[in-house]
Amino acid sequence: MKSILFIMAALTSFSAWSDEWVGPFNTGTIEVHESGVYFVQKTPIVTNVSCKSYTYVKFSSENVKLADRAMSVGLAASMAGKKVQFKISHCDGAYLVANAIMLPQE
Repeated sequence: MKSILFIMAALTSFSAWSDEWVGPFNTGTIEVHESGVYFVQKTPIVTNVSCKSYTYVKFSSENVKLADRAMSVGLAASMAGKKVQFKISHCDGAYLVANAIMLPQE
C-alpha cells in the first residue's frame, strides 16, 4: 500500500513539474479558429517542455471557458500595450498548448 501511495505521489509531482511559464511576450497576433484561440509570435518560443520551439501558443476549444478567458486577457493586454505570460503544458503537432495566461507583475 505504501509503495502505491509513493508511486501516485511521484507521478503527480512529475506532472506538476511539466508545466512551464514562458514570457513575458507581446500578445502578437491573436487568431480565433474552430479548434481554439492561437497567439502567434514573431520569434520562436523556446521552452523546457519536451518539444521544439514554436511560434504558436494554442488554447484548445475543448475547454471553452479557458479559450474565452485567454482571448479576453490577450485582447485587453494588446489594447493596454501590456505583455502576457503563458503556462505551457505540452506540444500538439505544430503548437505549444497552454493551460493558463497571465499579465506579469510590473
